Amino acid sequence: MTGVALYKAIRSEKPALRVTWTTPQSDLPISQYQVEYKTRSTNWRATSPVSPGSTTSTLLEALDAGTVYEVHIRAVSAIGNGPWSRVESETTYMSELSSEVKLLESTKINV
Repeated sequence: MTGVALYKAIRSEKPALRVTWTTPQSDLPISQYQVEYKTRSTNWRATSPVSPGSTTSTLLEALDAGTVYEVHIRAVSAIGNGPWSRVESETTYMSELSSEVKLLESTKINV
């Protein structure tokens, strides 16, 4: 099982969400992670695949302020795609307050 945490963050230009996870227990090496996100009224949008290794996070940038986004993630190995994690949702901030990303809240989910 992979632990996933969805963090609310904010940027000066547009709100952002940081998604982080832990490497799943597996006998096969992970070749990549797939992350998808959407608003409740749109279809899933994929980020660029995230290579395994020391990188176990991605930043979803240029999002709409004050909007609920849903996110899920899965690992990919030589035998194919793992199951999607449980969908987690988070609301971006209403305004841009800082030029730096500030992690202010987190919600943990398990895949």
